[in-house]
Amino acid sequence: MARRPHKLAWLMSSVLVSVVGCGDAHWDAVRWPGQGLGRPPQPVSESTETGISLRANAIEWEPEAVVVELEIENRDPAPLTVERAAILLAWNELEYPVEPPERDGPVQPPVIEVEGNQSASVRLRYHLGRALTGPGARLLLRASSRGGRAIVELPQLELPAMPAPAS
Repeated sequence: MARRPHKLAWLMSSVLVSVVGCGDAHWDAVRWPGQGLGRPPQPVSESTETGISLRANAIEWEPEAVVVELEIENRDPAPLTVERAAILLAWNELEYPVEPPERDGPVQPPVIEVEGNQSASVRLRYHLGRALTGPGARLLLRASSRGGRAIVELPQLELPAMPAPAS
């Protein structure tokens, strides 16, 4: 009789591990540069008019969010200013704001300053309420300035959907 609760506890822990393991299968991540079978191409967008280049160096797909490591390159000698809150994710006719930094996480300034002919990398997390499984997602820069003057034509960066799990 004493063995039965032990077996039941073992069975319950096996079920819990299986359920938790299934949850991990929905997570995926990719980092560029790199190559691999089934890996989406690195998202890059360049605007020769404004001298701004956007590049996703990494994407993490979560069950209800997406995290993008974005590199902003300023190809102009004048400094570039981008408000963190002005980088939105558009998908399925909705626009999602970037989440504020976690309280116990690294300090992230509200404004991204990119010196002339330099680049800066920023980590952005967007809570979507579901996984980014379909095409058409893109990052939008809604506000930017260079030398105190607003930049109107800003590049957009197309993001790939979460890769399908390998069979």
